[in-house]
Formats: sequence, structure tokens, C-alpha cells
Amino acid sequence: MDIQQIRYFSRVYETRNFTRAASQLYITRQALRKSVRKLEEEVGQPLFVNEKNQLVPTEAARRLYEASRDALRGFDNLEHEVSRIKLEDAGVISFGQSRGSNAVFTGEEMAEITRPGAVQSELLGMTRVVEGSCAEMRDQVLSGEIAYAGIVATSVDESLFDYRVAREGAIYLAVNENDPLAAKDAIDIADLRNKRFVTQGPGYDVHDLIASRAHDRGFGLMLGDVHADFFDRMQTVNAGLGVTYAYREQRHPKSASCVVCKPFSDTSLRWKYCSIAKKGMGDPRLLDFFSGKYMNNRDGLAAMRQIIASQRRE
Repeated sequence: MDIQQIRYFSRVYETRNFTRAASQLYITRQALRKSVRKLEEEVGQPLFVNEKNQLVPTEAARRLYEASRDALRGFDNLEHEVSRIKLEDAGVISFGQSRGSNAVFTGEEMAEITRPGAVQSELLGMTRVVEGSCAEMRDQVLSGEIAYAGIVATSVDESLFDYRVAREGAIYLAVNENDPLAAKDAIDIADLRNKRFVTQGPGYDVHDLIASRAHDRGFGLMLGDVHADFFDRMQTVNAGLGVTYAYREQRHPKSASCVVCKPFSDTSLRWKYCSIAKKGMGDPRLLDFFSGKYMNNRDGLAAMRQIIASQRRE
């Protein structure tokens, strides 16, 4: 048993799907299944069974998953510290991003941001990027583990963080077009009662805000898939298996042709995509850059070069 096997097993456990887990891990489905089979041999019993075409963890899988959390977190912390030691002399800027936050950009914007070119190529050697929940990104910024982070926030504590807001908007509920809620002009939080709610889970600001408002109305969210990214959540809604939240009122014809997005009637349900740094530690140019202002722009690259150079001189 090694740490990579535990990571692979954990992703399958969380997604309940080999294909989805393999895609997120950037390995083949065959390699992932082979890794899980080897782990099952070591454990001495199955970790997953198929029930009605659904992948279901066994009791052994549940125990292994729970027992491995501290070890996996400890090894991740060790890897992060080794990375920090290696990068200190190299003058590399560490940046974190809340998972799924790129969903605030349109497909056209993402194509431009990720377009191959000199700017992106050089930035690969100047930044170290990690992912996590909004809560994890805030904690890592405050601890100094990363210098900057981009998160989809519902609020920012100005006493703790320097920040730049790149864009903001209302929170929408994504529903299947055949769901009765699709006929409504606006959604009330009470409409989520007894609805299967597909979500990234606690620690993500939008989830936490919706869960808090539901609690205020006297009920808890009936959670479906947890820790799913935006694409997976929309696919689930498209199949009529739940509802989820979205950042824009638009259809997603490529990934979810049967999904419509309806605004919440509570206009205070809003999000903002922003870059954050520890209070007094953020360079305004980099906060602008990481918020997307200079993305794929040579002005931003020039600012990065200047700051990297100054770090190396120090």
C-alpha cells in the first residue's frame, strides 16, 4: 500500500465513479481500476460493488477512507512543505484556487485564458498552483502556505485579507427543464426542501450560504453528490437526478442541454470571484493579475517578472 493508491481510492470513493475519478486524476480508467484492485488484494476484501449500475462502497471501503484521512492530510502537508523549501530560492509565487471557480468564466473567456502562448508558458515556471475549498484556500493564505488565492466568495473579511473582486453576480438554481421549478420566474429557498441538492459541499462559500438560508427556514439540504465539480453537477441535473447552483442565467448546451438556470428570489444570494492575499502582504499588481484583470496580457507578465526579480534579490 502506498500513498498514491490511497489518493486514487479516495477519489473513487468520493465520486462513486471510475470514469469521473480517472478524468479528475488525469490517468486512464484501466490504470485506476488496476490500482484499486491491488489495494483490494492488500485489504483482503472488495472495496466497491455494483448495485443497479451504481458503484457502492463496502463497509471496508468506508473504514479505510475514514482511517486514511489524517495520513493523507499529513502527507499532503509534507509535500507542501517540501515544495515551499524548493521554491523559496527559485522565486516562484504560490497560488491557490477554489475548485470549480473557473465556472464563473464563459467558455469563450476560458478559451482565451488557457490559449497557448508565450505568456502562459512563462507563467508555468513562475507559479505553483494548488486547489481546494474556499475555506482551505483562506487557511493556506493566512498560514503563509500560499501567497495568493482565487475563490468564489460570498464575503471577504477585510480585516484579514487584501483582495480584488474580478466579477460578481447573483446565485442561480440549475434545474432540469422538466422540473416544475423550471416554470417559476424565481426560486425561493423553501423550494429546495426535499430536493436532491448536488453540491461541492461544506467549505465552499456558495454552498455554505445556501445551507445557512435553508437552516434559517427550518430544514436541512438533502445532499446528493458532494465534492462534484461544476461539469459533473450540471450533468447530474441534466439527467434529472437533482438540482444545483450556478453563477449565470444561461444554458450549457454542450454539457447540459436540458438544464435551465433560475434566479433566487432572495437577491442577497450573491457571489463574487476575487483574488485574496494576507492583509498587508498582497501586491496590488498581482491581486489584479490573479483576479483575471491581466490574464493573457503582457502587462501582467511584466508585473510578475518584476516581483519575481525583487524576491530573488532579497
